[in-house]
Amino acid sequence: MLAKLQKTLREQGVRSVVMELVRFGGVGGLTTLLYFLLLWGLDKLLSLPMWAIAALASGPPLLVAYLLHRSFTFNSEQQHTRAGPRFVVVQLLGVVINSAVIWVGTDVFKLPFLLAQLAAIGIQVMATYLGQKFFAFA
Repeated sequence: MLAKLQKTLREQGVRSVVMELVRFGGVGGLTTLLYFLLLWGLDKLLSLPMWAIAALASGPPLLVAYLLHRSFTFNSEQQHTRAGPRFVVVQLLGVVINSAVIWVGTDVFKLPFLLAQLAAIGIQVMATYLGQKFFAFA
């Protein structure tokens, strides 16, 4: 994966990759905001457990993230039948990475949760960026 990134940096140029990362972060910020707005709204409207509300709130931002990353972040022309399932695999891998880093940080190294979560977010963001760039939308 590192060799692919180095090749991309040579071919696309550093400025292009940096702008792609900015777009990636912008889409991530937008979809995070959408998730929390839906979470808040659904909590006000529905009498369900919080885990169920969180599950319902996660769907629309996932779809928005897919569409924006495909068209705006990576300008991909991959067919939805190929890119869609791959995008979901990358997102699920991100959830696993997040959970694993938190487990290692809190249970193995006895770090405070917030520190472990911050590390997990950083690692998850880079992993999902690379997975989407070189797998889902390549």
